[in-house]
Amino acid sequence: MKALRRRHLLEEGAHGPAFAALLKPITLQGFEWKEKAENLELELQQCYKAQSRLSEQLVVEVAESRNTKALIQEKETLITDLQSEIEQKRDECCQLKESLDEKTKALDVVLSENHALKAQLEELMINVRNTDAENKLLVDRIMSEKLEAADKINEVNFLCWHLMRSTEIFSYSVLKT
Repeated sequence: MKALRRRHLLEEGAHGPAFAALLKPITLQGFEWKEKAENLELELQQCYKAQSRLSEQLVVEVAESRNTKALIQEKETLITDLQSEIEQKRDECCQLKESLDEKTKALDVVLSENHALKAQLEELMINVRNTDAENKLLVDRIMSEKLEAADKINEVNFLCWHLMRSTEIFSYSVLKT
């Protein structure tokens, strides 16, 4: 067994320089890998930090997106309500326009009737003035005739009175004699 061991040691010793030669690049490569691993760990940590920041940003963006969606829904509801209100106002405006058109036509009819009535009134006023003038002339003529008749009656009365007086005087003188 000792012999085997020796032989093994000798074989190991014979392989030692080859092993050392092979081990040197592996060791160097191990240091490079270790450096790469450390660099990769740092890079991984930076990635985790970046992911954490991005996750926080994503959470904020999602919250803002939800708020924006809620605002959009409110605005859409408001727009729908306003469109409905506009439609109602449009219908009301159309009804008011129709009513205004009807009232304008009625006003036109009333104005034309008013003009016709004014023309008739003017004719009647002219007739009244003419009739008043004729009546005044007739009244003046009748008054003149009445005055003449009154004067004649007064003359007749005076003559009658004078005649009666004369007859009384004559009767009295005849009676006296």
